[in-house]
Amino acid sequence: MRGEHIPETEEYGISSFVYRAHRPFHPAKFYDFLHEGTSKGKLIRSKGYFWLATRPEFAGSWSQAGGIARYGFAGMFWKAVPETNWPENPEYYFGACFLVRWSHSTQDQHRV
Repeated sequence: MRGEHIPETEEYGISSFVYRAHRPFHPAKFYDFLHEGTSKGKLIRSKGYFWLATRPEFAGSWSQAGGIARYGFAGMFWKAVPETNWPENPEYYFGACFLVRWSHSTQDQHRV
């Protein structure tokens, strides 16, 4: 079939979505999710950062492909770092993806 390309999304029924939450994960529920022996359904690939309610200053990293998952410490949110310890060049944290937006109404942190 020269010249005819069928995107994988159509050919194999692949779909994707972005999960965004305005609250951190509950630590016990997250632990149960990580350690349960059952399949995660049709989830093939996932990756990103997560936030636990018991550790508001830390960002965790998550990467999963098939039955293999890795998670761990990704860094600190800038909100938890005293401004005196921030880089002197504001472009470093305003222009990059490290500055935290903080919503006082939801106690929500985002890495931007």
